[in-house]
Amino acid sequence: MSLGRPHKKRVPGSGEKLLHALKLCGLSWDARRRTASHVLNFKRWRELGLPRSSNTIIEDIKNGIPRDRLVHYSKFFDVDPMIFANGDISPSSKEFEYEVLQSRRKISLDVSLPVLGIEKSFCNAYYEQNDFTKISKLYAILSGVHMLYLKELHSDIIYRSVINVYNNSGSHLFADGHLTYFNAAFSFKCLIYKWNTFLHVNYYSVDYSIIGYMIAQDPLCSPYISSSFPLSFKLYGISNSITSSAVPDIFLGLTEKYNIPLDMSQHAFYARVCEEVSE
Repeated sequence: MSLGRPHKKRVPGSGEKLLHALKLCGLSWDARRRTASHVLNFKRWRELGLPRSSNTIIEDIKNGIPRDRLVHYSKFFDVDPMIFANGDISPSSKEFEYEVLQSRRKISLDVSLPVLGIEKSFCNAYYEQNDFTKISKLYAILSGVHMLYLKELHSDIIYRSVINVYNNSGSHLFADGHLTYFNAAFSFKCLIYKWNTFLHVNYYSVDYSIIGYMIAQDPLCSPYISSSFPLSFKLYGISNSITSSAVPDIFLGLTEKYNIPLDMSQHAFYARVCEEVSE
């Protein structure tokens, strides 16, 4: 007689589909639960009794969805359970992607978007301008490490910042940033998305002392920018001030994309450039 909990019966091939569904919807499931895209920040995930442990989710991805959770996962993604259970439907197929991507709008109503506005009409407009195809094209251009030169409006001093565009959520891009301001170093989390012919960047410092916004011409809407080598474009920004409690910082920026050495990973190169900027 075996001891311990009985092994769950799992749906063959469903784990890879779960992984693709989470990625297509721009969701995260690791231990960093403060991120807005984490599954535990979505009301329906909790109401459906889906796993609260990252390890359990990883197990479901690795070994397949347990049969007793199949319906709950399907309800969360608003798809027929057969989408996960039917072995003839590949996770990379157009049918699977279409069904899952339709659920993004419903999922988005659980929490506020990373930009103002949570009404359904706004969500629809947002995803029309930031669909998977458009964001993937934007990621193909922006992915990598960029030097960002910043100049405050009423100052001649130029500061160097580093931006690492590292992930495509399917509806926006994620980036990290680093700025040395005199003797103070700041690390940032950034979110990038499209609206009309412009690129929008929301960002905040990891110590929550700064929150700001930048806007630039969308490289996808400008052959001049998208074909430039190295990739370079202007930005206009505003944030709460580092030095003043009454007047915000207004600044101009100019980016220049690096060529990452073949013998270095993107994140390792970003770390090296951050060190150089801090010196």
